[in-house]
Amino acid sequence: MQPLSIGIHVTWSDFRFYKSWVFTTVQGCEIVPNHGVPIVGYVNTTDGTKYWILNNEWGES
Repeated sequence: MQPLSIGIHVTWSDFRFYKSWVFTTVQGCEIVPNHGVPIVGYVNTTDGTKYWILNNEWGES
C-alpha cells in the first residue's frame, strides 16, 4: 500500500498540545483545507469503527 495525501482543516490550537488522539469531528466540505497530511494506514476495530492513520508533519513531535 502506498501513502495517500489528503487535505484537512486545522488550526494551531488543534495541534498545540498534540501527542496522539483521534479526530472524531466531521466537518462538511464547506471548510477549506489548509494542511496536507498523508494517510499511512487504517484500522478496523473490533466494534466496527474505522480509522485512517495520518502522519502529521507540523513540528518534530
